[in-house]
Amino acid sequence: MLCLPCYNHLMTLSVIVLSRNVASEIIPTLKSARFAPEIILVDTGSTDDTLKVARPYVHKIIKTSGQDFAAWRNLGASAATSDWLLYLDSDERLPKPLAEEILSTINNPKHQA
Repeated sequence: MLCLPCYNHLMTLSVIVLSRNVASEIIPTLKSARFAPEIILVDTGSTDDTLKVARPYVHKIIKTSGQDFAAWRNLGASAATSDWLLYLDSDERLPKPLAEEILSTINNPKHQA
């Protein structure tokens, strides 16, 4: 059992984004996730420039196809190295106040999860 008051490690966050043929919309999503130490892109078979435009913003790219949504999420989770995972759709954006609140909450936990 983790003793939160004794735990001196700052918690970390991995953002996982599932994608397929979203080159025209993914950059704002990835830019809004830059507050996270790790961004993982799980690409499910893009045939456009998604990988090319995303590469400068992500730490890891996982290429996959032919599986289901749950399997894609699990691939992202297995590649993550952080304590917490945040999944984003390729068209979602994280406003700066929400990003700050997320970091504050995971680094100053009031509850165990």
